Amino acid sequence: MRSVSLHTMRNFIGAAAAPILGWFVYRINAIYYENFRGHFSLADPETNAEMTSVIRHLINSGHSPSEAKVTGKGRSLVKKEKQLQPSAPAEK
Repeated sequence: MRSVSLHTMRNFIGAAAAPILGWFVYRINAIYYENFRGHFSLADPETNAEMTSVIRHLINSGHSPSEAKVTGKGRSLVKKEKQLQPSAPAEK
């Protein structure tokens, strides 16, 4: 009987802790995402100029304008994210 009650208590505590842990992880992730979005803004002239040069380079290499735009934004995001990570070496 002791084993059954211990398993029941363990399952109950696990069922109660899972949503709390999920909420905590979601909250930390949302805070990180908002901080990241704050560092990357399309209104920033430096970011805009960099993205424009990448898109022009991609269009000149034979990509369609829409494909170049999507790829250029992705490359700019990756580069910006690498700059924000303290352990990553800075690109030149």
